[in-house]
Amino acid sequence: MQTAEPKTVEVTLQGQAVELEVLQEFPSYLICEDGVLVEPDGTLIEEFDIGEVLNRDIDADLLPKRPQAEEESEEDFAAVFGAVGDTSRLDHALNWIDPLVGKMPYGFFQDGEVPSGSPAWAVNRRPPSRGLLSRHKVFCAGVTNLMLRRVGKRVPTRGNRFFDGGTVAYWSYFHDVRQPFSLGDVRRGDLLLRRFRNNSHDQGHVAVSLGNGPDAPLLQSFHANSKGFPGLNKRGSVRRSHDVIGYEGIVRAHNWINYKGDHF
Repeated sequence: MQTAEPKTVEVTLQGQAVELEVLQEFPSYLICEDGVLVEPDGTLIEEFDIGEVLNRDIDADLLPKRPQAEEESEEDFAAVFGAVGDTSRLDHALNWIDPLVGKMPYGFFQDGEVPSGSPAWAVNRRPPSRGLLSRHKVFCAGVTNLMLRRVGKRVPTRGNRFFDGGTVAYWSYFHDVRQPFSLGDVRRGDLLLRRFRNNSHDQGHVAVSLGNGPDAPLLQSFHANSKGFPGLNKRGSVRRSHDVIGYEGIVRAHNWINYKGDHF
C-alpha cells in the first residue's frame, strides 16, 4: 500500500525559503513542523499573533473536545476506586498531590513538543511515584495533568504534540463546558483558566480552587525567581491570583475531573 506524501508549504524563515511539513490544517491557518504557524497562503505568523490565531477556529468541530459525559456520583467513584475517605476523583487527586506541595519547583518551557516528563507530564498513563516527582519540576498545567492521570482521565489534547497538555489545549479541550470567569462564581474544585497568548510574555495559566469564593486558596505552580520557586504551592487566594493573572474561564469540577468516561 502506497503512503501518501506529507503535505508541505513553502515559508520564508530568516530570509530563506524552506519547505515545512503540515501537521494540522485548519481553514484559517496551518500548524507545521516545529510548531510553526502559517497562514494558508504561506505567510509566517509572528509570535505576537499566535494566541489569537489558535482560537480562530475553536468553535468549529475541528479540534478535539472533552467528550460528553455524566457527573460521577460518590457511589460510582467508590465502585471504581474503593477509596477510604475520598468521595470523588477530585478529592483523591488532591490528597495524592498534596505531599508534593513545596517540593516541585516551577519548570520553564518555551517551545517545542510539550514534554511527557518534567515540567508538563503530558502523557496518558499512570503518573510516576511521588518520590520521583519530588526530584523534578512542574509548570502550571503539569499540576492538573498529574491530577488527571492519577484518576485515569485523559490529559487535554488539541490533537497536536506541540500543544497537548499545555494551556492551549486546556482552553480548547474544555471549550464546550467552560464558562466565563467571575470572582463571585468560584467554587471548590473549579479549574481556573487564562488562555495562551504567546510563548515569551503570556503563556496563560491553569489553577485549581480549593474553596468557595474570592478568598479561597489556590493549588497552582508559578515562579517568583529564576530558581522556579515557590513552584507547586497553595499560598495565594483566587482574588490575589486573579489580580496578577486575569483569569478568563471556569470549568466546574464535574466537567474537568469528576465525570464518567474519557478514561485512558
